Amino acid sequence: MSDRYPNLGTLLHECAARFADRPFVTKAETRESKTYAEFEALVNQLAHGLRERYAPLPDHVGIMLENNIEYLAASYALKKIDSVEVSINRAFRRAALGRMISMTGTPVLFTSDAHLDALHEVREDMSSVRTLIMVGDCKRARALFPDLEIVSFQDLLSSDTSHLVSSAQPTDTATILFTSGTTGTSKGCLLSHRYAIRTAENVVPPFRVTESDCVYSPYPLSHIGPAYYDVLPAILTGSRVVLRERFSVSAFWPEVKEFGVTWFLML
Repeated sequence: MSDRYPNLGTLLHECAARFADRPFVTKAETRESKTYAEFEALVNQLAHGLRERYAPLPDHVGIMLENNIEYLAASYALKKIDSVEVSINRAFRRAALGRMISMTGTPVLFTSDAHLDALHEVREDMSSVRTLIMVGDCKRARALFPDLEIVSFQDLLSSDTSHLVSSAQPTDTATILFTSGTTGTSKGCLLSHRYAIRTAENVVPPFRVTESDCVYSPYPLSHIGPAYYDVLPAILTGSRVVLRERFSVSAFWPEVKEFGVTWFLML
């Protein structure tokens, strides 16, 4: 192990340059796919778009989305502009959901139409939120939240695809991940850039992950497993990720065969 990568933004940039033309991520349901270079270009467009729109940049930005390429792009764009990602469990409702949003004071939230009803139920707990960045259609969000700024993910993308150099130090907080809450109140864990990178580095040797591998990831990206045990080891080694919105027994083996999956974290 080394401190070759001081932060996750630098890690993505260097690995994307090294593995530029290799396939990186595929969405199982739609077959949408991006190479490492294409993915980092999208991340950079979003990072520049956020920086151009918001001054000063928000300290914390929430993500409440289903697994998709936009989720990953938002996560890594935040690492490049030094905003802390608040990973919101999409299954939480009412008091648990409201607490996640209110305790972190996030002013900006990435979401989609699928989560608007749940968010509307906790509107009183969202006093810090000023902006919803919508993946997909914005019409219903504008109707439900007329007092908020509603921005389309696509409209936020800059034409600038250049790398933004993060100033984050290894011990700076990169992400707030929440515990499951099965034995008590869900707790927000402040995870550093070094923690994320070390976790991924510790996965690679025992699983013998190489660039020829493909990991199947159907669990929510707001959990540590998909974020740091699936995606990050893939980035480190130049291997592939297949994202699925949720686990499906009937789809599992057909998709394993179709995408050439070689490993999978089984619960």
